[in-house]
Amino acid sequence: MHLEDLYVTDRFRGHGIGELLMRRLAILARETGGRLEWWVLRSNTHAHRFYGRLGARDVSEIAVWRLADRPLDQFVNLKA
Repeated sequence: MHLEDLYVTDRFRGHGIGELLMRRLAILARETGGRLEWWVLRSNTHAHRFYGRLGARDVSEIAVWRLADRPLDQFVNLKA
């Protein structure tokens, strides 16, 4: 599954909304036997920190992120 854009406006950040959205996508990816990938600009350090906290890892020079296998399972199974 490829995530094109995930944007939570400033006033709603810090309330777990981004994590809930990512968890739902992770569940859908796991249910279809796939993985979750997305691209992030190198300059978007806030996004890099957020995705890193989810257990995702930077897999390329263009900052393609992936949540798959055990980290995907761990993220899906976390209590909201």
